[in-house]
This record gives sequence, structure tokens and C-alpha cells, in this order.
Amino acid sequence: MAAGFTLVVALAGTGATEGAGGRGPALGGCDRFAAPHGSDSRRGTFRRPFRSAPRLAAALRPGQTGCFRRGTYRSRDLKVDTPRTTLRPFRNEQVTLRADIRLKPSARSSVLAGMRLEGSSNRSEIQLTLFADHSGVRGNRITNHHASASCVYVAPYHSGPPPRGVRIVGNRIHGCGELPSTNHHHGIYVAGARRALIKGNWIYDNATRGIQLYPAARRTQVRGNIVDSNGWGVSIGGDDSGSCSNGNKVLRNVIANSRLSWNVHSPPQGPGCRRNVVRRNCVFSGLNDPQQGSNGGVQKPSRSYRARRNRIARPRYLDRGADNFRLREGSACSRLVRR
Repeated sequence: MAAGFTLVVALAGTGATEGAGGRGPALGGCDRFAAPHGSDSRRGTFRRPFRSAPRLAAALRPGQTGCFRRGTYRSRDLKVDTPRTTLRPFRNEQVTLRADIRLKPSARSSVLAGMRLEGSSNRSEIQLTLFADHSGVRGNRITNHHASASCVYVAPYHSGPPPRGVRIVGNRIHGCGELPSTNHHHGIYVAGARRALIKGNWIYDNATRGIQLYPAARRTQVRGNIVDSNGWGVSIGGDDSGSCSNGNKVLRNVIANSRLSWNVHSPPQGPGCRRNVVRRNCVFSGLNDPQQGSNGGVQKPSRSYRARRNRIARPRYLDRGADNFRLREGSACSRLVRR
């Protein structure tokens, strides 16, 4: 785990009234503030903000929102420990935050929203790690510019229980992992979780897998995503220790144009996993491989999932060159994908 995230944040706030940080109604829906001109010895109000992201996160009480004013923030790491907290910008101000970010198990139901996260290319193992039950990331743009790491990592904290109900919704996750591919770095890496939801994301141009459910993702739903131009698309499997990803559903996604191999596959190592379903997705292989072209790049037979009613069709994005993955009117995929 290493530092190096850059978060460029733009999210609309709510109405503004006087008083924040514990007195009167919150300003713009924010309870505490940080600003580049602030000081960590201050109270964290709108007029007397904190300076650093760690100080802002540490000052929040359960149920509160911490907001960044426009500018750049640097710290070695950012650990979110308090439950039911939100970190986001003040209104639509743009914010850059550079830190290693971890939502600790105590930060259940906490959210990072409306951000742009850009990993620093001169640092290794850059990750946004979700250890907390019902925690999530929403509406972010996340990349590490092909540094040597996965971008979003969901796993147990040390030997603790796997997190439950993690939500990864409505993000762009791209450019993650070292090139050429080392087979280790992914857009989203769910190493162990229960009932996670991965929904409505655009996941593209990642070095290895767009989404890896390995080795112990259980009852995850992957639904309504665009998964395009990764090394592989979606991988489901287990490891040699006997851990296995079981009961996962990959439904109504576009999974297309994987550069190195399969759009959907299960790795050869470990046990064959059970009760995984890949159904009603729109799939398309751009590789010059007759075997993949005939089945849309969905590996069959698979050791770890059942593939049913998937449609082979070219997605027809509005502007792939500009990273606009909205589907054109009349696209055969648009009738399947529900964001």
C-alpha cells in the first residue's frame, strides 16, 4: 500500500446558510472544511478551515460531511476511521488531494464522492482500499496513469472478516496498472468481500483485468457497467489455497474489445468455483481470433461460471476516441445495459 492519489473533485453542493462545524445549519451540506489557506490548529469552520485532508477526516463525527475548498492537498496517507462520513468538495470547486487512501473497518457506511483520483506515476502500489462494510466510492474518475498497482481494492483488513455491502457506483476507472501487463494490476480488484455492488461504471484501458473477482468474492453483483479495452475484461476464480469466488452475478454489462485475451474468463489455477452467472451481457471481441470472435470473447466452457443469453454485438459508442462510452441510439447493446 503506498501513497500517491490525486483527487480532483467537482460535486454540486446544496443550499448555503451561515454556520458550519457544529453551530447552526451546515453550509452547502458540509459540517467541516479544509482549504489550502487553512490551519490544522483551527476549528474547521467555513471561515476558519483546516489545512490537511487527514485533519478534516479525523474531525468528523458519525453522520457528518467534510468538504474541501478549491486547491491542492498533500499528505502521506488518508485514513478514514469514523462511520457514516462523507468526503467531497464544497459545491463545484475543484480539489486535488494526494494521499494513500484507506477506509478502515471502523469507517462503515462512509463514502468518497464526486472525485477525480489520479495516482502519482513515480510511486508504487497506489491503491484506494475499501475495508469497511457498506463503504463506497461514487461518481469519481480514478486512474494511476499506469503506475504499478490496481486502482480500487476491496479486501479484508489483515485477518479480519471480509467487508460487506461495498458499493462502487458510477465511476470512471481507467489507466490502472503497469504496462506492459504484469498480470497483477486491475481496475477493480475484489480479493474478498460479501455482497459488493459494482454498478454503472466505465472501466477501460486498464493493464490487466477490468474487474477481478478473485480469490474470495462472494455474491457480488456486477451490473450495468461498460468494461472496454482492458487486457482482460472480467475474471472469476479461486486460488490454490482453496479460496473461491462463489455466487457472483455479471448481468447486463457491455464487455468488449479486450486487448490481450478473453472478455470473460476464469483462471486455470485453483478450484472451480460455483454458482457464478454471466448473463444477458453485450459482448464483442476485437481480437483476430476465430474462437473468440464466435463467442464474443466469453471463455467457454468455463471452470467457474455459467454463461447464458449473452449477445454478441459491436457496442457503437458515441465517441470512443474521446472516452465517451455512451451507447448510440439503436445500439444492440443499449437494450441490454441498464445503468
